[in-house]
Amino acid sequence: MHGLAPLLLLLLLLLLLLLLLLVLLLLLLLLLLLLLLLVVVVVCLVQGVAAAQAGVSVIQPNVGRARDWNNKHPGAIHEPMGRRRRGGFGAVDDPGLQLVERLYGYVKAYHPRTRVMASGIRTKHDALALAGCDYLVLPARVLSDLQDSPALEGPDAVQLRLSPDLPIGDDEADNLGQIDEASFDAWLGPAGRQLLGAGVRGMVSDVEALLPYFGAMALRAE
Repeated sequence: MHGLAPLLLLLLLLLLLLLLLLVLLLLLLLLLLLLLLLVVVVVCLVQGVAAAQAGVSVIQPNVGRARDWNNKHPGAIHEPMGRRRRGGFGAVDDPGLQLVERLYGYVKAYHPRTRVMASGIRTKHDALALAGCDYLVLPARVLSDLQDSPALEGPDAVQLRLSPDLPIGDDEADNLGQIDEASFDAWLGPAGRQLLGAGVRGMVSDVEALLPYFGAMALRAE
């Protein structure tokens, strides 16, 4: 019996390591599944169009990041297919709101099963300007501001700015066609390159930060 103890301990350690590997594999599969269902770090139209054409479930354009880039680069073209005239929605010159509006209009026209989830919403004005979008990611402060706003006719009195029944009339987006690698690269633009690169690097950094944690778990299992 005493001779079996080290063998049993070794088997137990192997089982623990196997369990840890299975957990890591499940996490990777979950991450891949999430990437297939939800596309984030969308800061220009061609990203969202390509994602919709690929059949993703939810596209998450970021209002604040698109706006910040434009404010830091006055006079620069946010993206090559930047809209030159408006269709009557939201703030006329706000690139963040325009991004959501254009992507919403394209998705509803050509890929109605895909949903648009606007993030980076920083003010009550942003939220109201995008009323009708499929999903809005609202911070607590914006929610509080909306709750404190007077609504004499109730919440149903809020005017929808986005709706499948309200045409946006974006000829540039309508004429994009099927996005391939060459067209994606051509239409990405300086804002997309910088912000997408920064977003991907941030995700990689987050994953790398988790690796020591799992390494410590493996050492404790030994």
